[in-house]
Amino acid sequence: MCLLLIGLSCRGRKIALLILSLVFYTMLCDGRLNFFMVIFYIGMLCLLDILPSFNTLALQNSSTKFDTRPIKTFLLALALTFFISMVSILTALELINTKGGLRHIDLFFTLTHIVSRLMNSSGFGKRPLVGEDRRDL
Repeated sequence: MCLLLIGLSCRGRKIALLILSLVFYTMLCDGRLNFFMVIFYIGMLCLLDILPSFNTLALQNSSTKFDTRPIKTFLLALALTFFISMVSILTALELINTKGGLRHIDLFFTLTHIVSRLMNSSGFGKRPLVGEDRRDL
């Protein structure tokens, strides 16, 4: 689907570029590993498409010269994906900065805070003090 949208965008369909960036954004939200694997694969095909012998996405009459339209379309779609995803990226960066930045962030704060509250409220983990009278035995 991504290669079809790149091919359509190379042939002058501007809506295909927008749809391609939305497909990239959907893949990015679904999983980073899937997104980066597809980006690597499509990027390699677009780089190979510059050579006339690997001409798969360009028009048929441009077989004797180097064609950079597929790689330009690919990079433009990645830039559009970056700007579309800024809404989710900026909110995550804002949360990191409120916790003290990347150097001072405590990733396990929430988990340790919840565990300590559970242990203190339910009586788990409370040891009697040294010398404390144990009359309940």
